Amino acid sequence: MPVKQKALVIAVVLVAVAIVSACVFVLAQRRRTRGLDAALQSSDIRVMFEGSLGEALFASRPAGRAIVVPGDGMKALLSPSKSPQGPGLIDDYERNPEKFRRYAKLYETAQNAFRLGQSVQEQGRAFHLPITSFSLNVPADQKVDAWGHPYCISRTDGGIAVVSGGPGAPSFSCAQQRTHSSEISKSSRAVFQTRLGEVVVVTKQSFSQASAVAR
Repeated sequence: MPVKQKALVIAVVLVAVAIVSACVFVLAQRRRTRGLDAALQSSDIRVMFEGSLGEALFASRPAGRAIVVPGDGMKALLSPSKSPQGPGLIDDYERNPEKFRRYAKLYETAQNAFRLGQSVQEQGRAFHLPITSFSLNVPADQKVDAWGHPYCISRTDGGIAVVSGGPGAPSFSCAQQRTHSSEISKSSRAVFQTRLGEVVVVTKQSFSQASAVAR
C-alpha cells in the first residue's frame, strides 16, 4: 500500500477511535450516575458514530472537486465536522437523536454505494450500464440502501455514479432516477444528496480501468 494511503487509513482509524472512545467514556460515566440501559447505550454509540461520519460527508464538505478514488473510499471523512465530540457529542445526540439517525442512514447508504462502484469498476466490461444493484454479485445487504431500495449504477465522466432514491423514495429503479448524468458530472462533490433527496456517490476509474473498458 502506498505511503499516502497508509497515512490516510491510519488517520481515519484514529478519528473513528477518538469518537468511539469519547462516546464510551462519557456514556460509562452517565451510566454510573443515571443507570442507563447498557443495551440501549450500545445502539446509541453506533448511531452517534455513524451519524457523525454521515454529517462529515454530507453537511461539512468544503467546496472543490473531491472524487473518490479506488482505495481511498473514506477520504471524505477527514473533512472537518460541525458535530461536537466527547460530552458535546453526547449532549447533541440527546437533544436531537433524529438528526444522528438521519445522517447515520445517509452514511450507510454512501458506504454501500462506494462498495458497489468499486465492484463495477473491478469487473470492467462485464456490465452494460445503467443497471440496478440487484444485478451485482455482492452480499444482499449491500444491494440496497438504508431504506431497502436498490441503487442505479451508471457511467459518468470516466467514473461510476451510484445513485440511491434517498429517504423519501417509496421505490427506486434506474427509470425512476431523477438526477440527470449532466448534473452529476457538473457537481463539485463526489458524495452528496440532491435537492430531490437522491444520494449520489461517484467513484473515479483509474487509467488502467478506463483503458480496459475502452478496449
